[in-house]
Amino acid sequence: MTNFKAAIVTGASRGIGFAIAKMLAKRHYNVTICSRHEEELLKAAEELKAFDTKILPMVGDLADATFVKELATRSIETFGRLDALVNNAGIYASSKVEDMDIDKWDETLAVNVRAPMLLSKHCVKELIKQESSAVVNIASGAALFGVGKMSAYCASKHALLGFSRSFYEEVREDGVKVVTLCPGFVRTEMVASRPTLDNSKMITPEDMAQTVAYILDLSPNACPVEMTMRPQKSCYV
Repeated sequence: MTNFKAAIVTGASRGIGFAIAKMLAKRHYNVTICSRHEEELLKAAEELKAFDTKILPMVGDLADATFVKELATRSIETFGRLDALVNNAGIYASSKVEDMDIDKWDETLAVNVRAPMLLSKHCVKELIKQESSAVVNIASGAALFGVGKMSAYCASKHALLGFSRSFYEEVREDGVKVVTLCPGFVRTEMVASRPTLDNSKMITPEDMAQTVAYILDLSPNACPVEMTMRPQKSCYV
């Protein structure tokens, strides 16, 4: 089992996370996938097993630090190694600052920033053991600018980008790539239903998976560090 490379992908029951997990499974990675949605996660796991690899589904809430540690520990114990960590899971809160629910603010930062930090903390020693490994953090174009009524989301994505920049400087000499992807509109449930947007013009989850594949295939001598992606054509209608 340890001859296969191994990865962790969060938020992998659907959308970007599932597309990335599928790409990894096709490449014969053993993949740990997690989500809060048990039925969807188990369905995703069954589909991924068709690629003749091992899949470990773990149901839990990334806002729970205990679950985050268990996710890292069980994955490494099960597969004997870790080559890639993809922090994809994220939640979205929309509110004016004056109306902000502090519990929603805390949950957004816990899932979008603290969980990637904790997973990096719990996985870094195993990642360093590999000749070349990668941490890919899925941020957003909102990591680069502010949007009204999205302060919690924007703050979390700005923080994720800042964390990634610092973490990269800590592990670059150990051969660990740390890359932040900052996409514009991606065709996921979070945005594709908005009536003001044309989802046929959005970046697809498969585009995101292809980008992660590029990172994994890149020479150990280079790291993209930050990648901004935008839909080729405007999505506004």
